[in-house]
Amino acid sequence: MLAASARNDQIEREQLVQAAGRITLSMNDHAPYAHAFDELAKTVFIVVLEDAALYFEAFERRDEQELEESEEGEESECNEDADPEESLRARCIDLLLAFGYMLKANVEGWKLFCEKLNIPPFMFWEDLPGFERLQIALTCTERVAFTPEGYLKWLNRIRPKGEPELSKVPLVAEEEATRIENVFRQRVRWWSGEKES
Repeated sequence: MLAASARNDQIEREQLVQAAGRITLSMNDHAPYAHAFDELAKTVFIVVLEDAALYFEAFERRDEQELEESEEGEESECNEDADPEESLRARCIDLLLAFGYMLKANVEGWKLFCEKLNIPPFMFWEDLPGFERLQIALTCTERVAFTPEGYLKWLNRIRPKGEPELSKVPLVAEEEATRIENVFRQRVRWWSGEKES
């Protein structure tokens, strides 16, 4: 079935599913919720760990750019025609602040989702590889990240020519929490054996 799925052969996959034998399984009625939460906790952890990696890479790029500029000497600093908003260093800093905002918003969304369920948000993550690195990144975002307003301003500044200006931030913690909750409900239904409509 996995091989058929990997080949995107839905017909063969469906035939294999239909041909499979049946077993009777009994489990606690909370099991679909536990399975769905476990699955989602790991998926969100991978997403925010990738956000943290991008954030740290942006720090490295900024440091590399500062080093290059210092090696070039004062010539680049004295160029009156250079637009500071468009300088490579400024773009590196903006990218750093943007990745910081994204990491923070995604983690805050996860926290809000967990609060609704009365579950400590990091309980399932604490023993996973990369958790300490994530904590370090989150600490950095307290000082080095766009505010929602700054993130919106940056997105509008870099938008392609002709694209309409955004009027609201496309990534906020509350909306991320709602998105996570919707996925959670879908996975609960799946683990419960409900057919998708």
